[in-house]
Amino acid sequence: MGSQSGTSGTILICERNGDFRARASRRLKTLGYEIEEVDSPEAALAAIESDTTRSRYFLVFVGIDDLLDDRVVECAHHLTEDIRLPLLFFAGSDERAGVTALGRLPWARLVEIDATDTVLGATIEMSLALHRARLAAAEREERLRTTLSSIGDAVVAADVNGSITGFNPVAARLTGWEEAEALGANLSDVLPLTVDGKPLHRRVNDALGIAEVGVELVSRSGERYRIAMSASPILATDGSRSGVVIVFRDVTEEHAVRDRLEKTVLVAADGMWDWNLATNEVYFDPRYYAMVGYEVDEFPHRLEEFRNRIHPDDVAHVFETAERHLAGESEDFRVEFRFARKNGGWTWIMGRGLIVERDSDDKPSRFVGTHTDISERIEKEQRIASLLDEQRRLVKEVQHRIKNHMYLMMSMLSLQAGSVDSDETRSALQDAAGRFTSMNVLYERLYRSDNSHGLTGREYVEALIPAIVGTYPTPCRVDLETSIADFDVDERTMPTVGMLLNELLTNALKHAFEGRTCGSISVSINVAGASTTLVVRDDGIGLPVGISPQEPRTFGFRMVDALVDQLNGTMVVSSPSATGTSIGVTF
Repeated sequence: MGSQSGTSGTILICERNGDFRARASRRLKTLGYEIEEVDSPEAALAAIESDTTRSRYFLVFVGIDDLLDDRVVECAHHLTEDIRLPLLFFAGSDERAGVTALGRLPWARLVEIDATDTVLGATIEMSLALHRARLAAAEREERLRTTLSSIGDAVVAADVNGSITGFNPVAARLTGWEEAEALGANLSDVLPLTVDGKPLHRRVNDALGIAEVGVELVSRSGERYRIAMSASPILATDGSRSGVVIVFRDVTEEHAVRDRLEKTVLVAADGMWDWNLATNEVYFDPRYYAMVGYEVDEFPHRLEEFRNRIHPDDVAHVFETAERHLAGESEDFRVEFRFARKNGGWTWIMGRGLIVERDSDDKPSRFVGTHTDISERIEKEQRIASLLDEQRRLVKEVQHRIKNHMYLMMSMLSLQAGSVDSDETRSALQDAAGRFTSMNVLYERLYRSDNSHGLTGREYVEALIPAIVGTYPTPCRVDLETSIADFDVDERTMPTVGMLLNELLTNALKHAFEGRTCGSISVSINVAGASTTLVVRDDGIGLPVGISPQEPRTFGFRMVDALVDQLNGTMVVSSPSATGTSIGVTF
């Protein structure tokens, strides 16, 4: 530990002359430094490179006479540029032959080994301080270079004479100049700019702080870019201008989008807006004002003026939609809202927009879009909605009246059936009432649902079965089992399915259990792909001899056969003697 320097580590002394090396070592040890001696530059490099932590040595002392050797100069460069250790050359008061060689190492310093302790210690500390400052400057330069290389905009720096001093990769890509050849070149050669087709002639100092618009850059290969650019001064310590930094970016595509948008707006007669997100200034074009009854520029081009004219119920929705798009949460900006007219009332607007510019942090900085008057479309949609609502009310009323009429017919048939003495007539009247039942259940369910598509096949059948069974009281006890899968059926087919189920179930209730005190009936509906199968099965007495659904003679079987045809279905009947009947219909 050096008592004066306070620096941890060892000073390495490199000197061929053993006496002079020992003399220098003694002087430095008297100042409290730890010393290690070598007799050649090669030995010095070997000692330093063997130290893998690069923390053993903090200073290298080299005899000034060694500067006459090119190998020493080469080693000195390697030590300071690659290994980054400070060097201090020393000489006796009578030994200064190599002093003139210091010009080959402009960063080197010289100290007389016979100087007083104060001078010698101060020179060592100054050498260390200068070395640290040199390293810090190199690190700052490297950080600056890394920053310039990483940002998305092109950056060019130049001195007051117009010579380029800084040049990042984006600038190289847009200009077509490599960094190595651009550095030191004239700014106007590397960055030829035009405004409205005319060359932009401006001295560096005149350009400071100026933001140019409508600027075009012609690259070295002749390719043209529309750019957005600005320039800022580089100030010296005394406040004078020492150069300029020019930042620019390629906005060719953004301008192309803007041009297409303006042409589209012109054709569509829409209003156009252009929102500067940094200042909240919003440009409204003349058509924008006219479509809501204002004179051009009658209200200021500010965001709050737009906000204040949105219907209070729509403000939150409009700005939430915009914020989601600007945050990248939606692919496009599209919103409908009401906008105040000058003479009162509201105009329905369709707002559309897109981001056309971003800042250096890739955040949206400019938002452009259109306003379309959609009042006529909204009025038509409202009229259609009103008509549909009226239609729904009429359908409900019709369904209600049909349902009531069916109840009336069922009641009349039931009363008539109870007042006749003929069993045949009573049965016919009960059959007619049963057929009304299937239709009545359908209309009852439709009336309760919002529309016909809201009623499923399963819901209909599960409601219909108990209604049919309730219409036909039997003298014996009948157990009923159901297994109904959900199935698709449209409103035109549903009545046919209901009437078919009614015929099959009532036939079983009326005829399957004659002479018996109990029995069971099962109803199942299964779905396989696009096909639906309805099966009614009983454990009754079976079909009478001579009765066949394939050659229907009774009215009931003729009804079943006709309904199966309406469904484009097929029927399978199984009726072994005295073991019941199973009738399946697939449609």
